[in-house]
Amino acid sequence: MPPLSKSELILKALTNRNIELIRIINREEPESVAELARLANRSQSNVSRSLSSLVDLNIIRLEGRRPKRPVLNVPSVSIRFFEII
Repeated sequence: MPPLSKSELILKALTNRNIELIRIINREEPESVAELARLANRSQSNVSRSLSSLVDLNIIRLEGRRPKRPVLNVPSVSIRFFEII
C-alpha cells in the first residue's frame, strides 16, 4: 500500500475531537497543554497524543519551554482532492 499523501494525512487528523482542540486553541489561547486538556475536558495524555499529529502536519506548534504553549500555526489548510481520488 502506498504511503498516505499530505491531504490524506490532514483528513485523517481532522477528527471532530481534534477540530475541537483547534477551536479551543484559537478562541481561548491556553497557556499550556494541561490548560488545553482542562478546557477540552480530556486527559492531558490524550490531548498530547492528539496534538502530536497536528504538530507533525504544522497545523499547531508548541511554543516555549515547559510548559509548552499550543498555538495555531496556520489560518487554514488546503485539501487537494486529486491526491486522494
